[in-house]
Parts: sequence; structure tokens; C-alpha cells
Amino acid sequence: MESEKKWKDLTPEEKREERFRRWLEAPGVEFNNPEAKKAYQERVTRLIKVIKLEEPDRVPCLLPAGAFATYYAGSTFQKVMYDYEEARRVWRKFRQDFDTDTSIGAGLGFQARVFERIDYKLMKWPGHGLSPESTSIQFVEGEYMKADEYDAMLDDPSDFWLRTILPRTVGALEPFQYLNQLNPMVGIPMGFIAPFARQDVQAAFRALMDAGEEMAMSGKVAFEIGRQELAAGYPPFGGGMSAAPFDMIGDSLRGTRRLLT
Repeated sequence: MESEKKWKDLTPEEKREERFRRWLEAPGVEFNNPEAKKAYQERVTRLIKVIKLEEPDRVPCLLPAGAFATYYAGSTFQKVMYDYEEARRVWRKFRQDFDTDTSIGAGLGFQARVFERIDYKLMKWPGHGLSPESTSIQFVEGEYMKADEYDAMLDDPSDFWLRTILPRTVGALEPFQYLNQLNPMVGIPMGFIAPFARQDVQAAFRALMDAGEEMAMSGKVAFEIGRQELAAGYPPFGGGMSAAPFDMIGDSLRGTRRLLT
């Protein structure tokens, strides 16, 4: 590939090959040892061949372990959602005993403290609405968006989520219903700023700050686990995710029954 060629000038095929090259070379990664680097490159090569519909040396093993890692390590879903050290222990046990072709990541569900700080109403989890022995989380469906509010959501989604949906689904953010639209910020901002004098609005932002600090703590654990997996020679595979419209509206806004009717 010509070094002077800019990304925007590459064809889709060239861009894909460049992504494959970066994935395989892993620039900036400090592997634990040469063996880990060699194993990483073998795993990535295996995955690239499958993506290209070529025959690899063997079928890759991708194991999104989810909560299985928790039970395998003799723990509970509730423990790993609240105890970061327990989450680390569970991950170490799973990685020690299972050899996969990709990083399993830190998908152990330890966000319960964040949910509690904002009084999140769209989910139940072990010890919070569900039995401590429960093995999963559960959506709490409801009519959080009314049937006549589709236009409001589509006309200004950000404003609708901020001032309508969040106050209905997040207890700590109920005062956001008193915020004004951002439009007054253009020219004379007093109308937008005025609601921030309310003590309940100030408390809502403090709750968000507390939740953000807790999120940073759980994120640190997830980052450490991911970095250790990479250094040990296990490549990341998932690059992102998206939600289906049916799920978004059914789970989070209207509820399945109201969505269907």
C-alpha cells in the first residue's frame, strides 16, 4: 500500500486490508512474552481467514461466556455486579481454564452500583427487584413513551430523551422535566439557566456525577481485564453493538404489548 495514500482515497477493499494489517500487527501492544505475541498472530490470522471465507488451520473458538464464567468460578451474578475484586477473580479463573481465540472481555455485568446511584427503573437485577440467587437481569416494561409522543421523539430525539424519557425512567433524574430546551441558549441564555437554581435539579446532577465516578471505577476494571487479555495473546473481536428498533421501542419506551397493539 502506498504510504502517501490517504484513508479517504482508499477503496473499501483496501480499507479492509489495512484494518486487517493493523489488527494482525497490533501496534503499541506490549505482549507478556514472544509466545503470547506468536499466539496472538496465529489467532488473528485464523479469524481473518474466516472473515475472508478462506479455510483456516482450524475452526476458531469464539466464546462469549457471559454469566457462565461467574458460575464456573463458584460465584454469583449478584457478587460480580457489586464486587470488582470478585469480577477480577472470576475472569482470571475462566481465562486460566479455557483457551479461546478471542478475548472474552469483562462482560460480567458489574454495573449495579451505577444503576442504584441513579435509581434506574428499566431493569431489575439480583438483589434489586430479583432474588439474590437470580441468574440474570430483567427488563421492566412500561408505557414510558405515550402513544401520541412519536412525533415529539422524532422531531427532537435528544430533547425528548433528556426532558421526557429520563425523568420517567431514572428516578434521580426526574427533575430534568423542569429543564428548558436548549434553544434559549442562542442569544440570551437566562431561560435555559434558570432551572439550575432548583435544588432538585442540582441534586439530579450530583447523582449523575456520583454515578459517573462509579462508572469510572467499573470501567477501570474492564479496561484492565481487556489489556491483560490482549497482552496474553487474545485478540479483541467485537468492535461495537447496536440495538434493534423493535427492542428499543418495546423494551425501553412502549412495552411489548402496547407496541404490538
